[in-house]
Amino acid sequence: MTSQFSQSLILRLWRLSFRQRCLLVVALFFLSSATLGVRLLPFRLMVVGLGELGHDPQEPLNDKQLSVARNMAWALNAVARRLPWMATCLMQALACQLWLRWHKVPATVYLGVASGQPEAEGGGLFDAHAWLRCGDHILTGGQEMNRFKPIACFGSHWD
Repeated sequence: MTSQFSQSLILRLWRLSFRQRCLLVVALFFLSSATLGVRLLPFRLMVVGLGELGHDPQEPLNDKQLSVARNMAWALNAVARRLPWMATCLMQALACQLWLRWHKVPATVYLGVASGQPEAEGGGLFDAHAWLRCGDHILTGGQEMNRFKPIACFGSHWD
């Protein structure tokens, strides 16, 4: 069964355009970089890559920016599902934010929390989630974002 999966994956990769394959390679680079950042750096240093705390650009995207953002989201999602490690929502949002900043496309990473079930010892648990909004579009983490209350946002912009 594994060989069938590998052959199927190779066949699907072969059918992609050269540009799409390049997007997947770049997505792998950014997701790997974000993974290293999340795992190795203290949070206060890692958030430098997220953008300016509290800045939430509400700028509408032009057609070129929207196309870039959608292509990035496609590639990041495709790569994240197939990595040998789990690419968390924070890793995906950080990777997308860095990639968008490289193309000077404004975006905002949101960090949110939701109450979980209380522990038996009286302490409370909480779930955390990160998602990225670019213009009016949620590029990463959109499936679960409605369960979470944003507690911080980090936006990118260029003056």
